[in-house]
Amino acid sequence: MKLNDRYQYAVLCEDAQSKSFLLSFLDEQGISKRKIRVNMSPAGQKCGSDYVRQQYPFEIRLLLSKKHLKLALIVCTDADMLTVEERIKFVESNIGSIIFNRNQEFVIIWVPKRQIENWIHFFREGRIDEAIDYRHSGKPERCKDEAKKMSEYLSSDDVDYEVPHSLVHAKEEFIRFCNLQVKRS
Repeated sequence: MKLNDRYQYAVLCEDAQSKSFLLSFLDEQGISKRKIRVNMSPAGQKCGSDYVRQQYPFEIRLLLSKKHLKLALIVCTDADMLTVEERIKFVESNIGSIIFNRNQEFVIIWVPKRQIENWIHFFREGRIDEAIDYRHSGKPERCKDEAKKMSEYLSSDDVDYEVPHSLVHAKEEFIRFCNLQVKRS
């Protein structure tokens, strides 16, 4: 199972590391860079999760108003100290009067427990404790190999009981999203 390359993808994320990981992931899925638009929190200006929450309604309105263009939205926001479910509720709490059911739209919300570096560490090392902060220092890490492994994990039918909860949720979102693309194509 893979993403449909006939769609245009918007990526809403918190930071340069998330952007790097998601762009590498989309490349592994066969999505051309010219079909991707990134909306990333400006570095050092505000909390990344607050930025994602503020931009989410804008991205949803755009998605709903241009359905004929085959648009899709991938949101990635760190859970930090919250659960995956709590962070999703936080992001979705700002949609106001917009009426839509995310499960019926081309929207994925991925929430790495603590931060994206934890997923990178998991795909690099094969194990992780989601309670630990695996932050790196400095510039965003190169993560093409780890994004490739995530693409393989999400696209496979394998069940791995050692996968952290946040990645299990990510796979559920991915499968729902891909099935919706197939159904509506």
